[in-house]
Amino acid sequence: MKHAVVICLDAEILRPIGESWSGELKDEEFGFKVEMEAWLGEMNRLIKAPNSMVMLLYEDTKMIGCMGLEIFRSPLSGELMANERFWYVLPDHRGISSLRLVTEAEKLAKTLGCKHFILNASKMASGMHDKMVKLYEKLKFRHWESVFIKSLE
Repeated sequence: MKHAVVICLDAEILRPIGESWSGELKDEEFGFKVEMEAWLGEMNRLIKAPNSMVMLLYEDTKMIGCMGLEIFRSPLSGELMANERFWYVLPDHRGISSLRLVTEAEKLAKTLGCKHFILNASKMASGMHDKMVKLYEKLKFRHWESVFIKSLE
């Protein structure tokens, strides 16, 4: 099977990926409900913003994953950094395809002059948090910070 990574130009193409992802969400556990149109709007913002992009991962002719990236200057060093804002691979394609998407994003970030690449692991995004942490560590990423959330209602 042939894999390809391309840059997304229209957020609507991401709807099937978003719908698959929403089936895995643990959003209500954290006190809010993710709305597909809001997510597509955020993906559209990443597509249109000058320092961000959405990468699409294809296997043959089928889109099987995506990753949104933002490029910014570190407030600590001034160096360019890439921050993964969202990524998802369809369940039947995880494993080597997930690794391929992260590796391609890392290569792109380096090509763009980034000195660091930040990946996130969210307990809300899916039940994959612990597996993601292990994958990141395997790829030589280091645990940098932890984020906490509390509903104020």
